[in-house]
Amino acid sequence: MSSPQSGSVSDPCLTLTVNSRLSRWLLLEHNEKQKALGLKVWPTPEILPLSAWLKQVWMQSWPEKYILTELQSERLWGKIVQQDPKQNIQELLHLKETAKRAAEANTLIREHRLPIDRAGIFPTEESKAFKKWKSLYEDRLKQLSALDPASAMDAVCEAMRQGNIAIPEAIVFSGFEEITPQFQEWLDFLRDRQVSIQFNPEIQNQTPPSLESLAAGKTIAVHEYEDKKKEAVHCARWVRANYQPGKKIGVVAIDLQSYRSLLKRELSAELAPASALPWVDKELPFNISLGPALWEQPMVNIAAQILSVNEPAVPLQTFTSIMNSPYLKVAQTRSSEVHVLERKLYRRKSLTVYLSEVIEWFEKSDPTPFATLLQDWKHHLQEKEYRLPSQWGKFFSSFLDTFGWPMAGRSLTSREFQIYEAWKSCLDEFATLDSILEAISRRKAIDTLHLMLKTKEFQMKNSDQPIQVVGLLESSGMRFDHLWVMGCSAEALPALPSPNPFLPIEIRKKHNLPHSTAERELEFAENSVRRLIASSDHLVFSFPGQEKNIELKMSPLLTAFHSLPHESADASHELFSHCLKD
Repeated sequence: MSSPQSGSVSDPCLTLTVNSRLSRWLLLEHNEKQKALGLKVWPTPEILPLSAWLKQVWMQSWPEKYILTELQSERLWGKIVQQDPKQNIQELLHLKETAKRAAEANTLIREHRLPIDRAGIFPTEESKAFKKWKSLYEDRLKQLSALDPASAMDAVCEAMRQGNIAIPEAIVFSGFEEITPQFQEWLDFLRDRQVSIQFNPEIQNQTPPSLESLAAGKTIAVHEYEDKKKEAVHCARWVRANYQPGKKIGVVAIDLQSYRSLLKRELSAELAPASALPWVDKELPFNISLGPALWEQPMVNIAAQILSVNEPAVPLQTFTSIMNSPYLKVAQTRSSEVHVLERKLYRRKSLTVYLSEVIEWFEKSDPTPFATLLQDWKHHLQEKEYRLPSQWGKFFSSFLDTFGWPMAGRSLTSREFQIYEAWKSCLDEFATLDSILEAISRRKAIDTLHLMLKTKEFQMKNSDQPIQVVGLLESSGMRFDHLWVMGCSAEALPALPSPNPFLPIEIRKKHNLPHSTAERELEFAENSVRRLIASSDHLVFSFPGQEKNIELKMSPLLTAFHSLPHESADASHELFSHCLKD
């Protein structure tokens, strides 16, 4: 590969990024540059994630085959694994994880051009099972006239070769740290067609510089805190102290999932105290890349609770939650009959509510809207037909309408409206599973929808902010004026290897596959630290001293900086206090 050159986001050519977060970040940078030039209107540059662009140009070529979504591919693998008669009950309990790792193995084979056709390459029972699943998966793709997501790059390359997809004159690739053999083949094809290829930042082909040399001339501090909570508190104070208009502040968490709620709370307290008041609909002055699951939103959770009831015997807690939810019309009316019913149920001291019994209570008096609602609910539970996912989606929506969900006769707030839109988007994705799952039972439909709600992130559509909280992978390609990297314990950086169980050991080692060995994880961690150091001139690395009564130690990768002159652990807090006095 020829030596790539660094590119600029202001270049007029196509920019393809390693992830969607970087696309938004580069677009924000571009817009700020245009404003600084005094412009009020300017054309929007073409900045897209590579995966999204590949699917876009493929579909625009009117192909005979379509590319499966990640959800469709995952469910197809799950269906194949589940239908394998050799899988025992214990293995089926881990169906989702098994299907996920099988799909991952298939992607690795495609991206790294692994030689799996050789006889005897699948020596273990796991790898033999995977070989059979892979064959069934490919047969199903042919039946569907579809492509696996990992095949998108190959399909686009071949379509370009045949003249069915236009070849760009120039492309800037932003945030890419490693080039897989599949990616390299496409790059070689583009260069053969005289396409100008630039990487931003440049990918190192020679021996990488030492961490010490990269740190020269930079301000780097390493801090240890008692636990994650104290670490998050000091980080939030540091953000408050260092933020100024026009400055970009970054917080990178090695394990963002475990830090997300802490950081949101502490950053909100420091930067937007009013956001803690439930009646204040205030946009937060920072973005956190990892959102909570849609399932965790109360508005969606109550809908899921209604749908999850599988028989006319409803848990008392679920029943009372439904009666009191502000998203359902029952709580809006709160008729005297409902009050009487609630008291009667609690006096019975039973943990189960039988709909037939409750309906009989109401039939003894004049019919009420609530009694009609209970009848509809009972009829819904008697539905035993098999339907396509798209049909079940319409059925569920219609049923929730009878409860008045989600508006219950009132207007939705901006946040609630976005949650509702995310719910509808989830149903749209659910409908795409018609050809994958085919006709399924109501129970299977609900289980599948619930799993989607639990894995689908909900992220408020706020404007991009100059303060970004991201995970380690998402930080690739971003540059900050000040950067705090947290969670840098020896247990997290480098991470423990997590080799794919469906690929032979000799293949994993020979091709140096991601997460395959401790050496590979160390190499990735070192490159990540180099990238982070290059992304800012002012950095803080931190780690908690303990977690769940387990003592943690500093990552060995930070040893080079621990002895460097830097601010004391309380310096950021002192600066923060000084800002408040001013």
